[in-house]
Amino acid sequence: MGKGSIRNLGGLSYEGHMARVYRRGRELLPEAAAEWRRALEPLVRPESLVVDVGAGIGRFAVHLADWFSARVVAVEPAAAMRAQAQPRERVSWMAARAEQLALRHGVADLVWISDAVHYLDLYDAAREARRALKPRGRVVVRSTFPDQFEQTEWMRWFPSARAVDAQRVPTVDQIVTAFGRAGLELESRSTVYQPVARDLRELADRVGERAISTLEIIDDDEFEQGLSDLRAAAARSPSPRIITTPLSVLVFRPVSDG
Repeated sequence: MGKGSIRNLGGLSYEGHMARVYRRGRELLPEAAAEWRRALEPLVRPESLVVDVGAGIGRFAVHLADWFSARVVAVEPAAAMRAQAQPRERVSWMAARAEQLALRHGVADLVWISDAVHYLDLYDAAREARRALKPRGRVVVRSTFPDQFEQTEWMRWFPSARAVDAQRVPTVDQIVTAFGRAGLELESRSTVYQPVARDLRELADRVGERAISTLEIIDDDEFEQGLSDLRAAAARSPSPRIITTPLSVLVFRPVSDG
């Protein structure tokens, strides 16, 4: 059995390898950062308080602070991930989980949940987000969902990784149902096609860091074979092409208590 086995399906540790390689494998390209700035501009006002749930190394926290002069509370349970964060004056860090936010009631303008929804108890996390929100606040979920896997390039090379994510990533309908029970209703769904590599060679280099949690779960032999096949395809590629990954943006608003 490889070092990433199916026994980790419920909760992979971010205290070791993942923390060391995350920035190299998952940092936003400048082209991707520009896409997200455009996508989030209508949602984040200057001086907003943004709660970044599952902030990781802070790759979005620092951008939200820089782009919009927002105050950001970056919530991340893994100490090793927090240790990799780049300090920012407007970003503070909280060692907590989405289901137990140490925040007062009604303080947040935006709760941002990026690439983390598959680790959460959906109802408990939504209930905490709803509690922390101001009346006109919003919860934004950023994720690739099962109905988008067909368009996700790296998954082509690792078939069991796709099968694993089909089990652990909730559908949009499941999220809408759980969030609805917690008093949040879906306002909109849109898609951002995020540039993740400038060509297949760069994609192979980034995937090779094994910084995608699902690639830590699959068997080592399959990972090495998929990476080899991807590198071979990159060598045959006649010309560079931007590789994008579809990511959904789900915007939720609180249902009025009245």
